[in-house]
Amino acid sequence: MERTKKWRVIIAISLAACGSEQIDTPKGGTPLPSLDPAGLALQKSDGATLLAAIQATALEEVDALECYDVKVMYDDMPTVGAPVATATDSGEGTSAVPLINTDTNNQEANVEEGDQFKVRNDLAFSLSHKASGLHILRIWPASQFHKIGFLPLDIDAWGDAMMVVTDGRVVVIGERWINNQVVSTIHLINVKDPTKPVLMDTVTYEGLMPQALRRIDGRVVAVLTGNLKIAPTVGFKPYTDDCEKTLDTKRAQLRETVNAHGLTDWLPKRVVDGDVYLNELRGSKVLSVVTFAIDAAKIGDHISSVVGDSTITYMSPTGVFAAQNVPASHMETDIESTAIHHFDIAGTAAEYRGTGVVNGWLLNQFAMSEFDGTLRVATTIGHVGKTDDLSTNTVYTFDTTTTNLPLIGALEGLAQGEQIYAVRFIREMGYVVTFKKVDPLFVIDLHDPAHPAVTGELKVPGYSTYLHPLGTDQLIGLGKDAEDMGEFAWYQGLKLSIFDVRQDIAPSEMASLIIGGRGSDSPALYDHHAFTFDAVRNLLALPLSLYEKNAAGGSAYGKFLYNGLHLYKVSAGTGFTLVGTIQEVNGVYGDLIERTAIVGTADNAAVIAVGADQIELYSIGDTLTLVGVVTLEPAPVKAVAVDAMTL
Repeated sequence: MERTKKWRVIIAISLAACGSEQIDTPKGGTPLPSLDPAGLALQKSDGATLLAAIQATALEEVDALECYDVKVMYDDMPTVGAPVATATDSGEGTSAVPLINTDTNNQEANVEEGDQFKVRNDLAFSLSHKASGLHILRIWPASQFHKIGFLPLDIDAWGDAMMVVTDGRVVVIGERWINNQVVSTIHLINVKDPTKPVLMDTVTYEGLMPQALRRIDGRVVAVLTGNLKIAPTVGFKPYTDDCEKTLDTKRAQLRETVNAHGLTDWLPKRVVDGDVYLNELRGSKVLSVVTFAIDAAKIGDHISSVVGDSTITYMSPTGVFAAQNVPASHMETDIESTAIHHFDIAGTAAEYRGTGVVNGWLLNQFAMSEFDGTLRVATTIGHVGKTDDLSTNTVYTFDTTTTNLPLIGALEGLAQGEQIYAVRFIREMGYVVTFKKVDPLFVIDLHDPAHPAVTGELKVPGYSTYLHPLGTDQLIGLGKDAEDMGEFAWYQGLKLSIFDVRQDIAPSEMASLIIGGRGSDSPALYDHHAFTFDAVRNLLALPLSLYEKNAAGGSAYGKFLYNGLHLYKVSAGTGFTLVGTIQEVNGVYGDLIERTAIVGTADNAAVIAVGADQIELYSIGDTLTLVGVVTLEPAPVKAVAVDAMTL
């Protein structure tokens, strides 16, 4: 298989970067960020102001055009939430036996994250890469595993489609390309009768592509991003022989182009028709937050947008947080920064409340988390590997209960010379993994947001890129083993760890397992939706690509073995016990397992393996036994009968 209440929205933007064994004592308190948040506050813009700002940014790009000698140009090029397994009875299926199923691995409880595969009671919903549309499967009992419904959708087969599901409704967002322009579409689908899904409504957003989709109770929030529709300097050739002679003429032509276009030439009309905000940073991109009720007959969407370069988004049960890069030209010091804009969406549309600033850049959505009125943000300042730029790491706290997103406190000086590889905030605690040669895990007490403090530190070989709660006192870490080479380390096989993070003792690694050798990989390293942990059965399903270990070590790769899945029994006492494997011996570029789910009753369970063009069901016993296969074609088809057993 091939792998591919109260509402607030907060928007942030980040920089990319690269974690020494020398650990300075972190200091808590309230630091002064390098930038004044007031200087980055957003303003709701009318059409004339917005157009003038966009044109000014474009004219700056035109004026900055220069000619280059081809050789010089190339010589100067740089080198390069936790799934909770619970008994469910949604009414969407027909199973009379309570089922215990895992579903999407969400960062926060009560915030459903959009993904390509969902499980609801005895049904599964899948968005296929190869057969564009919504596929609906009966997954239990296992003997009846087959596809029961299909709804074709006008989305790109290889786009970043995702969905949320509740109460007989499915919301799907996907993209397609029309005349060289991306168009995103939100689909509202009725699945009360899962054999006959009905498309109720669609709304399209030209020039925007989906970044995130969330559901909180009956409310849906979609985040879309895109470029301005006009890029006047694209196509300029700075290395032609006559560049210097024609540069002034070319600039004049481009200035005319910039000034000749109206607002809807630059921005999608749906963005212009909503609320649009910008600050002094401006930028050539747009981020839009779309909100609507999932139980309505039509998508009554409300859209609020920010003109500026944005990437990371995070949503808590009470707010959406995203991020905006503060470029060097706007910095008062040489410290990179990230602006955080806060929107309240208690009403029907997002309402701007204020802006905060942090030093450094954010790793991913897990670098932000809101709990009990406090936003926690973890950043890396600087870049590993630059001799003149010693990196360090910080955890900030902000008050989300009032306007302006005021800074409460900060913990500075974490792991100098390293960068953050993983973050997890769980209630009043924070866990930060940094890395350069070894993996320091910091345990941070956030009970007093004004004075966050490190209560424990652990160094182990390798690093984790994802941390997952195991009960209340342990964490599962997923990452890579590493071989220390002095000034750097070579990544090796996959590594699973169990960390003891009880507050009254020093943190420790209770168990670990190295899987394969250098080259082994897993989509769960980069996408937490590919990580499935069943907290009821203590089972971990890990899709992977496995290489054997090369005895030479270092940078040497071993032989490719297979793409597939490992299922482990997880225990703080015994560590990781292999239950069974799925092995697709189809070559290093063969099909991968993209998503998994663990389903069934208290007495019988199975694991679902989701690929690009088929979905497989395996019974869980002393090993894994294939029970059924569903091929994802553009029409309902029955499963291939592999085993007549009934679970």
